[in-house]
Amino acid sequence: VMDEVVTVSCGDAYTAAIKKDGSLWTWGININGELGNGTTENSGTPVKVMSNVSSVSCGELHTAAIKDDGTLWLWGYNRYGELGNGTSENSSVPVKVMNDVSFVNCGGIIYSSSRGGYTAAIKTDGTLWMWGRNSDGQLGIGTHEHSNVPVKVMDNVAAVSCAGGMYSGNGHTAVVKTDGTVWTWGANRFCQLGNGTNNTSHVPIRVSGIIAALPESISNNQSGNITTHPNQIQGFIDVSEGAYYFNPIQWAIENHI
Repeated sequence: VMDEVVTVSCGDAYTAAIKKDGSLWTWGININGELGNGTTENSGTPVKVMSNVSSVSCGELHTAAIKDDGTLWLWGYNRYGELGNGTSENSSVPVKVMNDVSFVNCGGIIYSSSRGGYTAAIKTDGTLWMWGRNSDGQLGIGTHEHSNVPVKVMDNVAAVSCAGGMYSGNGHTAVVKTDGTVWTWGANRFCQLGNGTNNTSHVPIRVSGIIAALPESISNNQSGNITTHPNQIQGFIDVSEGAYYFNPIQWAIENHI
């Protein structure tokens, strides 16, 4: 499809790619403006959206991108405020939301009569901010109310991952803090929070028995992606790549990881 691509992210029937020169290109479905090209027409070929882009994340129906200057831009579906711009109106063009952002991740519900997503961003000071759909408590702000503006959740965060789900009731979030501790919140129907229960939590809870192995730059409060030790599983420095464990959390606890 394209040459000189350095990273790619996929949403629900659409794709975003960043080329080596920092240009962002999108293609696919565009009913809600998720391509960010100023229209709501689908595109079967890549269209250029922005320049000087360092990172992109596609949710189910909305998109987020970080530019080289640390500014965060969002566009697409916005029923639950997932764009973080204080409205519930969709946008077919990028809208600036925050400054000094080092990492962003989007989540969403795929098959539901009330489809919608949410967004998490880590700022350069290590603070975690979240907004959008919150029916499962996935924002971690202590309520189940949606938010159309960024809300601060935690300090000293190194990495975040927003899950979605095929159905409403499965949205949850996980983070690794700079001290290596793992925290989760949101839906817990299938015990995905790892806290020994299946109770939903709308506030962060620490997953006991797990400490992630972080690169020195992250442990020194420089937030970003957690890198993998060579030939080893991310976060577990004594587990060989390709090893498989049916219940990794239980294995980690038993082995005092």
